[in-house]
Amino acid sequence: ALVVAASHLFLADGENGVTIFDLSLPSRPKLVARVPEVPAYGLWLDGTTLHVAAGNRGLAAIDVRDAKAPRVVLPGFDLNGEDTAPVFASRISLLFQYSRPNQDVLEAPRTTPRALAVVGTREASVWLVDVTEPSAPSVLAPLGAARSVRVPVHDVALATLYALGSEGGAIPTDERDCAFVLFEEGGP
Repeated sequence: ALVVAASHLFLADGENGVTIFDLSLPSRPKLVARVPEVPAYGLWLDGTTLHVAAGNRGLAAIDVRDAKAPRVVLPGFDLNGEDTAPVFASRISLLFQYSRPNQDVLEAPRTTPRALAVVGTREASVWLVDVTEPSAPSVLAPLGAARSVRVPVHDVALATLYALGSEGGAIPTDERDCAFVLFEEGGP
């Protein structure tokens, strides 16, 4: 996986970790840093935090505010928690979920904004994780339909889909966050 932001390229290089290049001269990328202690199979940059699908380590996070001196803020987060079944995180996508009207009238009038990640694995599982605080992620749910098959996840994406309502609000706007999962050939 590759991520380009400003004048830097971030490379997920498997067991070799993350490699960072300076692209100030695009015809001559210059190696500026390596983070070999975090295996990297998928990447997502959110501001100054590089979220990493880190193989057997699950999810990792690296502060890349200074690309020449990246700092690991989360070396690994086991998606399976207490379960001993292997989980090899290979893909990640992230979405900032804005505050929304709360459907439960007994709760606060609006939900809390948060950063959500969907993580795909080689074991055909997909996890929804709150990564608002990169050093302390929280598994919200393994996404069940994906866990019922034994076909590896090829890629994942998160998106907010909108159906605009009418002017004046007679028909409210509908806003839904969706996780899209692409399985290897032969999947559901």
